[in-house]
Amino acid sequence: MPSTDADAQTRRAVAAALNLLARRDHTGRELADKLEAKGFDPATCQAAVARCRQLEYLDDTRTAEAMARALRRRGLGVHRIRAHLREKGIDAETIDSLTAGDADPDQALAAARQVYARRRSQFDRETDPLRRRARIQRFLRSRGFGAETVHRLLVDD
Repeated sequence: MPSTDADAQTRRAVAAALNLLARRDHTGRELADKLEAKGFDPATCQAAVARCRQLEYLDDTRTAEAMARALRRRGLGVHRIRAHLREKGIDAETIDSLTAGDADPDQALAAARQVYARRRSQFDRETDPLRRRARIQRFLRSRGFGAETVHRLLVDD
């Protein structure tokens, strides 16, 4: 039986998807977006994503776990990690399960201290205590640490 144009298009989309997945893990949404950018229609993109999931080359949970680990190593707080995962198309339930430990105040404080310690010398150059405190606050908040965590760190410092 001859294959249809749709089948051929889907096979090309799956091949393109596998090529992208060979370079790095992607979420389903990222992969669909990249395939659409290559000119595939949305239905074909979704069929290719479904096929990659069926072949177990695409797993959003596995990808989200790896992303969260990498973001923690980079010194980002729970708010930035959650935002990044949301942006990549990870569902809220998975995000909640992956960041549940990060919400622990003591663990968040320990992570903030670690990030702060790496940059402490830059902050120590500031002679005005109020400006120094404001710089530390802005830095940690921009890294995704909550106000309570930043406050606890500054009180301990």
